Amino acid sequence: MDAEKMPEFHRYFIFLLQEILKEIRTIGESDPIFRKYMDTADVARAFKVSKRTVRRMRKNKEIPYVKLGKKYLYPRDLIEKMLREQ
Repeated sequence: MDAEKMPEFHRYFIFLLQEILKEIRTIGESDPIFRKYMDTADVARAFKVSKRTVRRMRKNKEIPYVKLGKKYLYPRDLIEKMLREQ
């Protein structure tokens, strides 16, 4: 739908969604917890393995982690130390 034909409310709603998306993208950069911890995808990229391998490593207690709700987080400093020692 053409932006000019869109009702004012719809244009404003889309604008708000875009602003919210910008905020969400910056959370990882500004929130201290996300600087101290990595998620499963980050760890997989760092070790150059699959997310499934990271889950196996977690299950076998090969890597340190904490569980926050349903999300697993890995202490960045300890993961980086493990990478240096490889």
